[in-house]
Amino acid sequence: MKKSLAIICISKNGLNIAKKILNNFNGDLYCLDKYADEKCLKFNSVPDITKKIFGEYEALVYIMATGIVVRSIAKVLNNKFKDPAVVVIDDGSNFVVSLLSGHYGGANELTHKISKILNATAVVTTATDVYDKFAIDVYMKKYNMMVNNFKLLKDFSVGVINGNFLKVYIEKELEEFDFVKEITERLSNATFEYISGEYDLSITFKDNTRSKLILYPKVLHVGLGFTSKVSHEELKNEIIRVFKKNNLSLNSVKTISSIDKKVQSESFKRLSVYMKEKYSTEVLSYKIEDIELVEDKFPVSDFVKRTIGVGAVARPCGYLSSNKGKELVYEKASGITISVYLENSKG
Repeated sequence: MKKSLAIICISKNGLNIAKKILNNFNGDLYCLDKYADEKCLKFNSVPDITKKIFGEYEALVYIMATGIVVRSIAKVLNNKFKDPAVVVIDDGSNFVVSLLSGHYGGANELTHKISKILNATAVVTTATDVYDKFAIDVYMKKYNMMVNNFKLLKDFSVGVINGNFLKVYIEKELEEFDFVKEITERLSNATFEYISGEYDLSITFKDNTRSKLILYPKVLHVGLGFTSKVSHEELKNEIIRVFKKNNLSLNSVKTISSIDKKVQSESFKRLSVYMKEKYSTEVLSYKIEDIELVEDKFPVSDFVKRTIGVGAVARPCGYLSSNKGKELVYEKASGITISVYLENSKG
């Protein structure tokens, strides 16, 4: 897991600026050996220290000339969705410049925060900020959405900046969520529709959308029950089958959950690793006492009651993890029970 912030400085005055910033942020302080004190992590070369720590932090703040930073990061850049935020401050703390990953990496936001601390001028050059336009990548990150194609975000942003008329499709079941309210308020040059078709942007948890750019909000919760003989491959394949059959997107899965005994099983652990790596899915575990509070809302199985201690697992877990949401799917097959819930928008 990446650490939050590193500040890199190469002068005595830069060290003082860095300490002022770190009075307001948690982070690591790197200083050129010549000016370092006992609180610093020492280095001798900006390019070398950049190469070493570039992938270790969410944000890097350099206090030095912009040219030094540009040359130092040039060989370690990946893409705007993986690179850390890079902010540059001059040695006199007159300007705070958002240099890299302004939107998705959060450099623009960090720039404004630091500029207030230093009473400096914030320099932000991303077009949507210059013209105070809706930024789709900031929006996507704010609501932890997944996207069908990162490259299409740029095309959509160009359309917003140029004032193009945009058609946006929103899944009807999502209209009460905060992320829908925000985009309908902020995106002025667009029409919003709830009938499936071809659009510039779709916001959906389904898989049959014909749209250039598709954003998948994390609104689906999967409750699982299964016998001890079920392997993680069988669990994974059954989830994939159920989602495909019911036209649901795994990109929208926010949580998978079960009773604690099952969550601790090898099958569930291996499934959770797969879901986390591929879909950034969280894992939730419920105790018998948690499920007993809502068990009377669902049909129960005497066999499951004798075996586990409660009469139902998948449905109560999906219900609880979705904050008492709406069940979309309930299926049983080959020792596996799957319940998929749509999150309660009021949660």
